[in-house]
Amino acid sequence: MAMINVLGGKVRSVHSNCLNAAKVYDRQFDDTSTTLLKFENGALGVLVQSLAAPAPPTVPLISIFGTRGSIVERVAFRGKDENAMS
Repeated sequence: MAMINVLGGKVRSVHSNCLNAAKVYDRQFDDTSTTLLKFENGALGVLVQSLAAPAPPTVPLISIFGTRGSIVERVAFRGKDENAMS
């Protein structure tokens, strides 16, 4: 949440949904959630969390889109030396 506050500012409202999607564990707990954040400056944020995925996703784990540019994780470099960008 600290990174969200730094990037988006103060959160004005939060709406979240949780569910037990996998149903493969002996325990009953929510393993998947989505959260919509509304910031005081008018920006929107979406958080998606899941323990139900069988393997790391091949989609970016973080994507930030704004009016002046974007930050998107390059999946091809995941787990590699961050200085080896060739």
